[in-house]
Amino acid sequence: MSMDQNKDTSRAKAGRRSGKESGFSLVELVVVMLIITVMAGVVAPVASKIRDREARKATTTEMQNVDQAVRIYFLDTAALPATASALTADPGGVAGWSGPYLSGGVGNGTGSSTDFDLDGWRVPYVISVAGDVWTLTSAGPDRIQATSDDLVLDVDITRERREITDERLAVINLAIRLYNDDWLSPDPPTAPEPLSDTWSTAFGQLVGRGYIANSVTFLADGWGDSFVRVGTSGPVVSVTSTHTGP
Repeated sequence: MSMDQNKDTSRAKAGRRSGKESGFSLVELVVVMLIITVMAGVVAPVASKIRDREARKATTTEMQNVDQAVRIYFLDTAALPATASALTADPGGVAGWSGPYLSGGVGNGTGSSTDFDLDGWRVPYVISVAGDVWTLTSAGPDRIQATSDDLVLDVDITRERREITDERLAVINLAIRLYNDDWLSPDPPTAPEPLSDTWSTAFGQLVGRGYIANSVTFLADGWGDSFVRVGTSGPVVSVTSTHTGP
């Protein structure tokens, strides 16, 4: 074999070796694809768990803020909100509304009033009321209501009813004491007659003489029930609520 033929043969062999070394075999490609598939199968569930954890954290924080907002809303209006968005925008026709009570919800990230109608998974909350308990429910990660992963906020406004009642009683009973002190004063009395033994009549006397504002709210407690006098005879000396006791 000539020297030129030997050189050509050597170059051909070197080319085959170079091609084999620089390329991927079918087996290698299959192995790479399998690795990518396995990694995707691992990453996807992890990413989903991270998203759920963030959504749960945002929803839980929002619920805590909603809890406080509902309580303040009740103190202002003596009513419970029909929707979560009533806490961010005046629903109209609600006396005493002085919100917004919330801002910047997690629902759609736009800062609009509808944010608080949606949870961290962008699913509408469900609101229900049973007696003094206002309930806000998130469907949770599975986005299905009434399942084990639901997030539930119960706002019991009994405490707020007591707070309203105590504030009103403090004003009323101070007015009664001042009236009676004036009536019993050795100087010519500012109050010309003793308080009635009936609370509704005594209330009129207190209003007429300027001891208390003429507001119907002072006739009832935080539950909307009329105050009752303490004791059974003689002029009214104090009143109380049947819900809180003397």
